[in-house]
Amino acid sequence: CFLQDRPKAVDCKQCMFEFPRRPVIVPLDIVLEHEERWMYPDPQNKGKQLPSGKHTTKYYCVKHSCIMKRFLYFNTTDFLTVNNDVRSRLKPSHWKVLEQELDFHE
Repeated sequence: CFLQDRPKAVDCKQCMFEFPRRPVIVPLDIVLEHEERWMYPDPQNKGKQLPSGKHTTKYYCVKHSCIMKRFLYFNTTDFLTVNNDVRSRLKPSHWKVLEQELDFHE
């Protein structure tokens, strides 16, 4: 997603990189958005967690090293989607970063 569309995207939840807002720096104005389910301790089985009905959205920078530290199973085929609105606004420099960092192609 684009930073200007997500005012709550302040920094990367993995590396704590503060996203540049002003001036807008292309291609650093895109981030990865991930909706995560809250977990809570299982009262019947200590050490185990159960999923909750609550979700939270977290934002991550578009760096391979950062994403792979947080999501060891990540691959662009199964876990990265770009909606049509964002896809139509991506510039060649955005595509270059996505290809270099995440091996994602148009």
